This record gives sequence, structure tokens and C-alpha cells, in this order.
Amino acid sequence: MGPLKCAEDLYQRYKSGGVICVLEEAILLNQQVLEICPVGHTNRLSSLNNLAGCIKPWYESQGLSADLEEAIALNQQALELCSVGHLHRSSSLNSPANCMQSRYESQGVLADLMGAISLNQQALELCPVSHPSRVSSLNSLANYKKCRYELQGVLEDLGEAISLNQCALKFCPVGHPDRSMSLNNLADCKKCRYESQGVFSDLEEAISLNLQALELFPVSCPHRSLSLSNLANCMKCRFESQGVFGDLQEAISLNKLCPVGHPYRPSSLTNLSKCMQTKYEEQGAWRLLFPSLIKHWTPALLA
Repeated sequence: MGPLKCAEDLYQRYKSGGVICVLEEAILLNQQVLEICPVGHTNRLSSLNNLAGCIKPWYESQGLSADLEEAIALNQQALELCSVGHLHRSSSLNSPANCMQSRYESQGVLADLMGAISLNQQALELCPVSHPSRVSSLNSLANYKKCRYELQGVLEDLGEAISLNQCALKFCPVGHPDRSMSLNNLADCKKCRYESQGVFSDLEEAISLNLQALELFPVSCPHRSLSLSNLANCMKCRFESQGVFGDLQEAISLNKLCPVGHPYRPSSLTNLSKCMQTKYEEQGAWRLLFPSLIKHWTPALLA
């Protein structure tokens, strides 16, 4: 087995198992492979893409900005090798777009978000309906548009994000591995529009979409807690709009389900306490509220 294939296999082992030492080994091997693939080598494009693909999750694991900068530089070199009409140009556009979005989230530089949107729009244009990367391109562009809406408040961006997520969902029928993500993304955008414009049908649809997404996550899935949190927030919004006490009770129950040690647990506990505060304000049940606040706030503060 050649070094390029060994490096690719190591990265796939990391993706399937998430063992960080495997990723570190994959990075070292991919660096060695790139050294023996100079400019003009037939495997240079693959080497650049593979190394950048390894360094991005390493950055996400370790948080060093230098790693993200290296991934961006490698992706830019790969893109330069994929001129218009190249078979892999769409994926070579998507990769630097994802890295630029990560840098925007880390540093808040608007130019990175705008660059990510531009690159992803170009990638989407190269992905016809039957293209295997079309769903991921639609989802990514929708997320970038939503980020710009949150930054600048332009409703057109939110409307485009909703349309893109709706298109992505159409390509994710029941059984598709990306269906849960598409449901979650569309629900999140619908809730944002409800909060902005107050159209109750948007909130109702967000609840329905979150319920569908939640059904697709087994109890052991780490993404289940995000779906629980989103649904809880929607139920609390509906209670605040309609005053149905059962919605508040449901929000309380959902916020209690985030397991100990999960990254979303502190925010779930915070949301739970807010729901309990609302319950107290509705019922005046201080004798029930005070122990609950102490119980659920304490671990959030100590986390």
C-alpha cells in the first residue's frame, strides 16, 4: 500500500472512531506525502486536500489559530490547481469556504463570512440536482446566510436561508443520513423568522420540524441534546405566545433530558431555570421553585 493510500486510510479511521492520536498520525503521514508531491505531481491536489482535511478537525480539537490558517492556505493551493471546468472544483471551493467560516466564528471578521458565502455560491452553481455534494452545499450556504442575517439583520438573508434549507430537505427523504441536520437547520431559521416577524405559523412549523428531527436521533446520539434544546426553546416561545401551560411543562421536561457532561448541559440548565422562574411567576409556587433553582443552577455555575 502506497503512502497516499495509507494517509487516506488513517484519516478515515479517525472519522469513524474520533481517536485524536489517529488524527495526529494522519497529519504527520499526509505531511510526508505532500513533501514527495511537488508542484506538477499528479497526486499533489489529493495531498493538499487530504492534509487540509486533517488539519481542520485538529484545529477544532486543539483551538490553535495557526492550524486553521494552515488549512486555509492548503485549501487555497488546492483551489489554484482546480481551474474552471475541473472535476473537483466544487469540493475545492467548499473546503476553503468552510475554513473561512470557522475563522469568522473565531475572529468575527466580516470579510471571512463574505468570502465563505462567495465561494459556496460558486460551488453550488457547479452542483446540479444529481450532484452528491449538492445537499451539503445547500446546507452550508444556508448557514452562512443565516450568520449574515444575525450579524446585519437583513431579512432577505434569512429568507434565502429558509429557501436553501427547504431545497436541501427535499433532497433528504426519510432514511437519508443528512435529513436530521436539514430538519434542524430549517427549524432554526423558522424560529428566527418568528422572533423577527411574529408569524405564528413559523413557530408551529419550527416545532413540527424539531419533533421530526428528534425522532431521528437515538438516545445515545450526541446531537440529540441540541434537538432537545431547540424544541424546548420553541415550546417556551409558544407558551409565551399562547399561554398554554402544557407547553411550559413540556419545555421544562425537555430541558431536564440533557445528560451530565454534555457540552449543552450548562445552557440546558440555564434554560431550565428560566422555565422554572416563568412557572413560578405563573403559579406563585415559591415553595416548589426555590429548591429547583438551587438544584439546577448549582451544577451550571460549577461547570
